[in-house]
Amino acid sequence: MPVPGMEKTGIKNLGELLKSDYYKSAMKSSLSKEQMKQLEKGLPKMQEEIEKASKQIKEQYKKLKAETGAQYYEGKYLGFPAVFVRTENPKFKQYSAPKPLKSSGKTMEVSGGGGKVKPSKYLEMCLGIRVNNFVVSGSLLSMLSTLPPGNTFCHSLTKSQTKIETEKIEGKIYRTTHILPVASTLAAEGYFNKDEVEKILNKLFALLKG
Repeated sequence: MPVPGMEKTGIKNLGELLKSDYYKSAMKSSLSKEQMKQLEKGLPKMQEEIEKASKQIKEQYKKLKAETGAQYYEGKYLGFPAVFVRTENPKFKQYSAPKPLKSSGKTMEVSGGGGKVKPSKYLEMCLGIRVNNFVVSGSLLSMLSTLPPGNTFCHSLTKSQTKIETEKIEGKIYRTTHILPVASTLAAEGYFNKDEVEKILNKLFALLKG
């Protein structure tokens, strides 16, 4: 798997990075002499373990690619070098399959905002971002592509409108009170959303940049 931001150095993977002068130079600037000695002492074992893990990952990738069409590629996210994985979207296959009778095959209904959207052909996930000498990864980062933006429509759970209807039946007056939901957004209601996560990441990256 490529290391984010290393494409210009000619370093293709983590194993090559650990053997490179680039890595040693970067570590010397951030470690004490004693820490550097410990690092150099442990590097051969670390490299051996990485080579074993790389072989396992390659086999897993072959299997994953055969099953899902997964592809890894480099790009940028929030302005920093990043590694992504792209897989085929099973919902797109369902959408593209022949529809019975009245279905037009052009749109599909989704819950939430009541809109009509066409599912994307691929699902993309960010696996890691490099900020200076740090690599940021984890579930919060990988789930970003699946999160809706903060301005996504939803009904408020804390606000409502009241509508009163009056009608006269056989000389008697009846009043019906309707409690109606108010239009809102995910951000306004405090729901987890993509904009909120990106703000968190931007704060983290600012600290890592120093």
